[in-house]
Amino acid sequence: MNDQKWRLEGIPAYGDGELFDELFTLGGGLYDGFENSPEDHSLMHLINNTSAGAFLAYCGELAGAGFRPGFSRSEEHGLYREFIGDGRIVYAYFTARTGQARVILDRSGIPLADFEADASAEEVRSDSELMQFGLFYGDPVKGQVSTCGMLYVIRLHNNKLFLVDGGEGAQCTNAAFEELMRRLRELTQTSDGERITVACWFCTHAHNDHMDFFINFMKKFGGVLNVERIMFNFPQPEYTGIPAERLEKFVRIYLSGAMNALKQYCPGARYLKIHTGQKLSLGNLSAEVLLTHEDMIYENEARTHISGVNSSSTIVKLSFDGSSLLILGDADEPNGEVLRKYYLADELSCTYLQAAHHLANRDENIYSYVRAESVLIPQGRLRIHRIRREHYATLCRYYDRDRFYLEGDYTVVFRVKDGTEEVTYYQLMGGPFDPKTESENLWIELPPNF
Repeated sequence: MNDQKWRLEGIPAYGDGELFDELFTLGGGLYDGFENSPEDHSLMHLINNTSAGAFLAYCGELAGAGFRPGFSRSEEHGLYREFIGDGRIVYAYFTARTGQARVILDRSGIPLADFEADASAEEVRSDSELMQFGLFYGDPVKGQVSTCGMLYVIRLHNNKLFLVDGGEGAQCTNAAFEELMRRLRELTQTSDGERITVACWFCTHAHNDHMDFFINFMKKFGGVLNVERIMFNFPQPEYTGIPAERLEKFVRIYLSGAMNALKQYCPGARYLKIHTGQKLSLGNLSAEVLLTHEDMIYENEARTHISGVNSSSTIVKLSFDGSSLLILGDADEPNGEVLRKYYLADELSCTYLQAAHHLANRDENIYSYVRAESVLIPQGRLRIHRIRREHYATLCRYYDRDRFYLEGDYTVVFRVKDGTEEVTYYQLMGGPFDPKTESENLWIELPPNF
């Protein structure tokens, strides 16, 4: 039955369960872009009402068809397998609590082992540090003041950095750039002119307030920062609900431009299109992929395309030195629904929780479920008190308010070792962006007559 619907050529058909009729296009990556025809992008079949036994039998069929096993992981919440053959990567996973399997032809990334290669450099430090970098927030003024953005940095035992997202162009002031470089120098104990290595930059989703600060910072300091790896999983733009009149501009001008800028400013960086269930190690940090936009395609006759770019956020749990950081990006309630279907609450508990979407969503189905000791909030106090008070109150209902840290107040660094914590605060630097004197900081030109 499924053989007649199967459309991944050269890959064995999944015979058990109910194959969803649509072959889903999963978008491109750093090096294959997003402007090619959908046939050149990654693809996915979704199978409902299957079992762990049937999934493992299918993995045997992939091996029998000449695909060699790569990454493999088995947990109570699911089975996750990578297969490589003929220059192709097939990533397949089974989610135990939904009885679903997904088979993905990944045409964008590289095998996980190749991405991780040479990651465990000699340890030169005995602790780790997590920084929530302070970004300037305020009432919105186009091109000058932003209401969103976030940037997290983890310094590892090998003195390399793991970066998450970045702010908006309006936060790319000279003062903010200079302060970030000071903080990176302090984290890595390096001198001016000495190279700093970024083991990986992870981007949660393809919104400018989560990409631009990093890209612009690399434009300015690419000669000092060496980015070894980049990982993200952005969906096919047509699946995101962007209106047709804006879609071409988003893809051709912004998204493709951002990919080209990343390749220019981070030459030679390895790219991984991350998928649910992957768990990778970079020095003493492990990154577990809990959810991608691929999981938002999850039920027959229900939500077969994601509801927006925000709900395409990749959710990752980062663990280091007995502590953990759960990155939600701009996840909203539909992401929470799937998280609760896939995982038990204990599997999502963390030391630090990044509050989702700058508190633009209530996200009570996430906060009532995920246990955390501290909450890192990528938002400014003014914005919270004016229009996010109810959402802030939701956080207060489930977490200790004395352990809230607002990104718009200050930069905060948590030094952790064996589960113990030492907290240091730094004054927020930067203010409104001045297009007349700071436009050279931007990778994308301001519109004429701005």
